[in-house]
Amino acid sequence: MSNVYVVVEGKGEQGFLTKVVAAALVRRGVYVNAVLVGKPGRKGGVRRWASVRNDVVRFLKMDRPTYPVFVSTMFD
Repeated sequence: MSNVYVVVEGKGEQGFLTKVVAAALVRRGVYVNAVLVGKPGRKGGVRRWASVRNDVVRFLKMDRPTYPVFVSTMFD
């Protein structure tokens, strides 16, 4: 079992990851979490690298359980 956090630009990418990618990987014990970039209330759309970096670093610094945690991004 492992968790993959994907920082995404908007609701389109979030929907694709949730409906297509996550559905295919859950059978293999990989749980995909699509998270919109930025602060709550100001989610979605193109952001500066600083916002993206903050979200990526936040997930990398999470307390790690006994299973692997991975972080990625998806922007168009």
